[in-house]
Amino acid sequence: MLLICLLPLGGARMYIVDSEGFAYTTINEAVADAGDEDIIYIKPGTYSEEVVLDKKLYLMPLKGEEGPIVLQGDGMEAGITINADGCSIEGMTIAGFAEAGIKVASAGNLIKNNQLTQSRAGILLFDSSDNEVSGNALTDCTGGIVLYAGSKNNRLLDNQISNSSLSILLRDVPGNAITGNKISSCDYGVYLMNCSNNQIDQNAIKESTFGINLENCTDNTIQGCTIESGGYGLNVLASSGNVFQNNNLTSFEDTAINMIYCRDNEFKDNLVKDSQFGIIVLDSEMNALENNRLEGTDRGLYVEDFTGHGLNNQISETNTIDGEPILYIYGQKGAVIQGREVAHLTLAESQDCTVQGNTITNDALMLANSTGNRIVENNASGCWGMALTNASGNLVANNRAVANKYNGLILVISEGNNISGNILSENSQNGLRLIESRANSISANQVDQNVQAGIWLNVSAKNLISGNQISNNSMGLSITMSVDNRIYHNNFLDNGEQAEDKLGNNTWDGGEVDGGNFWSDLSCRGYICQDFPKLISGGAIDRYPYAERDGWTKPRPLPPSNLSAKISTNASTNESTILAANVSTSISTNVSAGVTPDLSAGPSVNLSSNQSAEASEAYVNLSASDSGSDVGDNPSA
Repeated sequence: MLLICLLPLGGARMYIVDSEGFAYTTINEAVADAGDEDIIYIKPGTYSEEVVLDKKLYLMPLKGEEGPIVLQGDGMEAGITINADGCSIEGMTIAGFAEAGIKVASAGNLIKNNQLTQSRAGILLFDSSDNEVSGNALTDCTGGIVLYAGSKNNRLLDNQISNSSLSILLRDVPGNAITGNKISSCDYGVYLMNCSNNQIDQNAIKESTFGINLENCTDNTIQGCTIESGGYGLNVLASSGNVFQNNNLTSFEDTAINMIYCRDNEFKDNLVKDSQFGIIVLDSEMNALENNRLEGTDRGLYVEDFTGHGLNNQISETNTIDGEPILYIYGQKGAVIQGREVAHLTLAESQDCTVQGNTITNDALMLANSTGNRIVENNASGCWGMALTNASGNLVANNRAVANKYNGLILVISEGNNISGNILSENSQNGLRLIESRANSISANQVDQNVQAGIWLNVSAKNLISGNQISNNSMGLSITMSVDNRIYHNNFLDNGEQAEDKLGNNTWDGGEVDGGNFWSDLSCRGYICQDFPKLISGGAIDRYPYAERDGWTKPRPLPPSNLSAKISTNASTNESTILAANVSTSISTNVSAGVTPDLSAGPSVNLSSNQSAEASEAYVNLSASDSGSDVGDNPSA
């Protein structure tokens, strides 16, 4: 043992531990002899033990020595447990412990410049306060640095953590500072659960499934962090009163900012780049989004409400996607939004508004929980199209939704809307899709060249689909688990499969008088092809298809009626038998309005030379025909 006593520094003693032959060959031996505020220098080597500090001690490398000081656990519980206040652990390599490399259950300690690896928790603070954990390198731990059970006022500074499941975990703790840490290749970068009033500043996180995750947290501040290359950037669940400001979020496979069941949070001055989704807000209310910039996102903003309380958010026009403003309108009546070019347009909890002549450049035109609005003459093409969610009694007319990444127009749980005159073409999924929507009128729309179905009804009832041009889609009209829908007077033209009706009970024609639809793959004769029904996949049938495209718009051929004839004769008679006659006729007809009979060939006049008749009588057979049937009359004159 080399024992050096330097009393001028308040009586502190210094101990040296060497695994190769000094009197202190283990750290525990030196700890047992040391007193408060003594220093234990440890020479390079491998030490296999669990160390408990129950007095104020300082553990550090011996100056001038090279090589690692390894505290090897091989499955033991904890490498160093600190029960006393004011201790210091510096410059050690701690590996392979089942619970923690360093466990702190006291206050005012310094843990600095250590390397921790292959332990369940690299550094664990349990009901511990006012500690500084700085400059440590942690790899391959289940939890890198873990604060638990009320630990507060701790500072985690400039640590490097990689290949861990939970890099920094705070659970049930208030008032800690997490600053300047570098985190990579983790499941979670920083995870807060049931936490409040923590400060998360200037951390750099990359290649993590979740960058910063908050669950059931309040009044925390996350600012100045750089998060890149992962699944989610900021993932916030059931949390309130938190501030997210001046963060840079880049290259996420899923979502840069994701909120679920949250309220009263503030997102301000954040930059989101090159991500699949920019900001998603689900069932969250009273959140404020201001001056956030989104660049290169596939979809910038998506807000959805399942509970009835998730649309009331303050999302200002200072938020932009590729320089174009986000327009989020909530709780308006009678507003007019006209002639704007915006990246995103949502009309939520609003009524009697007019949205006309706008162009959507990135996201979608969305109508949510709104009634009695006019959505007309807008262009939502090359983006995410248009969507109605829980919307009723709205007019959606003469809009253009072409070449979108999703559906042209989708209705979800929406009722009594008028969808007419829209162009819904060349979309990556369906032209028009209905999910759990009923009693909508879908008419006079152009629905063509969509990758999946032109129109798809799923669990939807009592909708009227009439007068639409449905052409060149993989599937013309698909109906699944839907009932009491009426489909007639539509043109089905050259679709991969014209139609299907699965697990439903729907009507595909308007009866014998009004007829059904025109089908480009059905050849038949007549105005309405009563003898040639169209069979539809799934067992449905159009009983009265039309022979021509738009046949229902053409004059209906009706048979002439009430034929009459005036006949003059010049005959020689022999008693009562007509032997010869010259007959001339003039015919008057009474036919249905708008139909002109073709009498250009003249009537057919037949006289029997042996027919018994009075000298003043003759019998004439007259006939008229339409394109499909002959009708005759046989008046006498």
